Amino acid sequence: MSKFTIAAFALTFSMIPGLASACTVEDLQAKALEASTAMQQLAATDPAKMQTIALELSQIQQDALSAGSDFSAFCTLYDDLIAEING
Repeated sequence: MSKFTIAAFALTFSMIPGLASACTVEDLQAKALEASTAMQQLAATDPAKMQTIALELSQIQQDALSAGSDFSAFCTLYDDLIAEING
């Protein structure tokens, strides 16, 4: 995932009203950066797994855009995805 994608993703979340305080824009930016770094490392070691997880990440991003103001669940999904990448 490129830095442009991360920035666009973070910008998307900064424009959504009612972002839950338990999961801030800064939290999402940090999680996006962590996931991006882990995905780059995974691409070098297991490209097939990276592609599978990239599809999951895409779905999480789409779900987050339609989640309204409940982003705590989204943050949990992001944490689970990062754990899957690193696990």
